[in-house]
Amino acid sequence: MADSILPLEIPACCVQATPPALSFRAATLHPTHRLPFIGDADDRPGCSFWAVPNTGGHLGGLQTGRALGRIYLNHLAIHGYAGGCLSDAVLALTRMSHNPVDDARHGQAVGFLNVLDELLARLPFGEPVHGDDQVLLQQANNGIACDPQAYSAWLSQRLTGAVSC
Repeated sequence: MADSILPLEIPACCVQATPPALSFRAATLHPTHRLPFIGDADDRPGCSFWAVPNTGGHLGGLQTGRALGRIYLNHLAIHGYAGGCLSDAVLALTRMSHNPVDDARHGQAVGFLNVLDELLARLPFGEPVHGDDQVLLQQANNGIACDPQAYSAWLSQRLTGAVSC
């Protein structure tokens, strides 16, 4: 879909230069806890199944959620059932209210769950949904580092045909 108004990846000119926010954790005992979206909870003791920075705006969040959804599918293909990881992630995502502060989280939730819808729609006869985990992780981090104002300006330029990057 090259003619789409919204690209599937954030343009480089809209990604802020920040260190990657997410990474795979190799030192954990349980394979599920190695996933980049699982980490320490900010609001309570223990583990959060959606420890993803709430940055990047709605469209950055969408890219982050889509990339993390694909990483989760790769995890399922390798390790099988993840012991309720998906339900725990959805519960963590739904704890938020709908306000501008949570705009990125809403985009993350929509992107993450849309990937699962895509897979479920193709289950009986479709091809596997995989991708290189490191490429997907970079896409997730780019979504988190997305500058929503720069992205809006870029989209406006794209609509008028005057895109600079």
